[in-house]
Amino acid sequence: MNNDPMCTPYKMRASPVPHLTQEQITEIAMVYAKILGISKRTLRRIPEFVNFNLCKIAEDLSVEPIDDEEWRQEWRGISNASYDPKDLSIKMSENLYQNLMQGKPLSVSVFAHELGHYFLNHDLSTMHFANIEVYCYC
Repeated sequence: MNNDPMCTPYKMRASPVPHLTQEQITEIAMVYAKILGISKRTLRRIPEFVNFNLCKIAEDLSVEPIDDEEWRQEWRGISNASYDPKDLSIKMSENLYQNLMQGKPLSVSVFAHELGHYFLNHDLSTMHFANIEVYCYC
């Protein structure tokens, strides 16, 4: 057993959200993409999209980059981003945020996933605290 405190079991904060089919997710995503004005060109304008366009539609949502070391200690490598329904925020590591601002596809995908939680109105009734243990690999 590794004695590194970063390798201890991590209790997930939320249980899985209700399952949607791929078709349902695609249909919902297409509606919001149209509302948000997302197109193939959006990748080249991610900072503008996140800082201005998104704020017009989702006025109560905040995007919060967290210092990488603080994020690593809090999440132990389990996640690079998280939607918090309590304060309507998407929190992410600073590294992920910087990659998002550069339009890097993996970071955009992670951000879009978290944004989906917001638009699907996932709240504490669907994201209740659970006792799920996950082990990180060291």
